[in-house]
Order: sequence, then structure tokens, then C-alpha cells
Amino acid sequence: MNIRDERSIGEQVRSGFRLAGWVLLTLAVAGLILRSDMVLVDRNAATPYRIAGGCGLAFAAALMFVSVERWGKWFFGALGYWTMKAILTLAFRPSEWLLQYAVLFICAAALCARFVLRQTPRSVIEKLGMVSVVIALSFSLTLDSPRWLLVGVVSLALTELISHVFRMPHKRARLPETS
Repeated sequence: MNIRDERSIGEQVRSGFRLAGWVLLTLAVAGLILRSDMVLVDRNAATPYRIAGGCGLAFAAALMFVSVERWGKWFFGALGYWTMKAILTLAFRPSEWLLQYAVLFICAAALCARFVLRQTPRSVIEKLGMVSVVIALSFSLTLDSPRWLLVGVVSLALTELISHVFRMPHKRARLPETS
């Protein structure tokens, strides 16, 4: 078994820089979302800052909307991690607050799994649902309340339901008729 990478050193370095760029972009968008949330919920923030926070959140949401196929599977993995962490923490330090988060993470992960595992193209409504759960999770983290995550999970569930109800049926292949 050959474990050596067949790519040239230059290709490996470019691949590493590309990966580092995606990680930095992800951290920048997450920081933008959280900072925008903080400004929007701050009652003492001046109006221009609140407008900038709203614009930053809208920009991040638009960026996430157009790239949902790239980050959806990673978000599903993060939800799985947070679910396991919440369940293990519950075993040693039970609390109602943590139980709420664990249940919401499980529901969100189940709905995201449906989104991630399907091979058909995603509809606009499904993409909006995924973006809404991420935005709701950021507000939940900012305000330290599971209520916002509940809103996001319900919106994701509704968008998945709407997408399922109004889905176009697949065309079935017909066998040639024999005479």
C-alpha cells in the first residue's frame, strides 16, 4: 500500500493554502454573524451601528445562501459534535437548559441530515431553511437562550415540509411497448 501522495509538492502547497483560505473565510463569516447579532440586540447601540449590523447580517446570510451546498455537510457534522457534547455533559451535570439544547441539536441534526444526504438539487426554500437555522443558532449563542434555536429548528422543519409537499414528482422511465 502506497500512502505517498501522487501530487507534486506545489500542488500540495496550493491545496493547503486553499484549505486555509476556506477556514479563514468561515471564521470571518462566523465572526461577522456573531458581531452583527451583538450589535443588533444591544439596546445602547447607536442607529448607524445597528444599520451596519443589519447589513452585515444580510451580507453573511446572502453569502451562506449561495454556498449552502459547500457548508451544509460541515454544519451537520458540527451539530453532531454539539449533540454528543451536550449528551455527555448531561450525564455528568444534568440541567434543564442543557437538555433543551440537546433536544434542539438532535432535531436540527435530523433535519440537516435530510438536507445533506439527498442527491437531488436543493430548492430555494430548503436553502432558506438552512440559513435560518444558522442565523437562529447565532442569536441563541449571543442571547444565551435556546428559544432562538427552537425558532430556527421550526423554520427548518417548515421549509423541509413545504419543499416535500410541493416537490415535483420524478419522471418514471417507461418500458417500450411491445406489439
